[in-house]
Amino acid sequence: MIYLGIDPGIHGALVLLDSEGCRLGAWPMPTIRGKIEANPIWQTLQEIRAISHDRLEIVQVAIEKVFTMPSDVAAISKQIDATEADTGNETNWRELRKLVNQRDGRVGILSYGRTAGIIEGCVAAMEWPYMLVSPRTWQREMWKGTDKGPSKARSYTVAKRFWPNDTMKFDRGRKEFHDGLVDALLMAEYIRRLASNPVDLSAKSA
Repeated sequence: MIYLGIDPGIHGALVLLDSEGCRLGAWPMPTIRGKIEANPIWQTLQEIRAISHDRLEIVQVAIEKVFTMPSDVAAISKQIDATEADTGNETNWRELRKLVNQRDGRVGILSYGRTAGIIEGCVAAMEWPYMLVSPRTWQREMWKGTDKGPSKARSYTVAKRFWPNDTMKFDRGRKEFHDGLVDALLMAEYIRRLASNPVDLSAKSA
């Protein structure tokens, strides 16, 4: 088995690990003019399929889950505040807060949900087993043994513990690590650990 973690944000990433937890590849979220569209996602997944075919291994996928839109946009901010208080700022929640603060928050949130749907649809079309994992779920497992603090810093600390020689960047000139890459990397590791237990991963929500 090989394991693919996907952070579906516009600044997200896809990361592929082998059965031993070694990184086989990483891709920034492909976009067209700043938007996530099916064609570049599909092309990236085809690259990953080629790797799986060469290795004769099945791809199992974890996609970070975004919530469905509640009837009242104001309720989203309350959910964000509650989540931040419990786990710290999470990439998806920060992006959603920006969308809520736009003049038409409902349209923004529907757009965000659309991009997540495009990614899930492309993965399903590849006929790979996948699961939708909330940030809170994978973070609870992967953050074990770390001190409380901002989520980006906690995730980076854990990732560097497991992959000390990885720069966590796509751009060598970038000063800071790529948090979408870090999250996708940890989600791939999360699903790799789950694979040690017999579970049905097909379109399963966590």
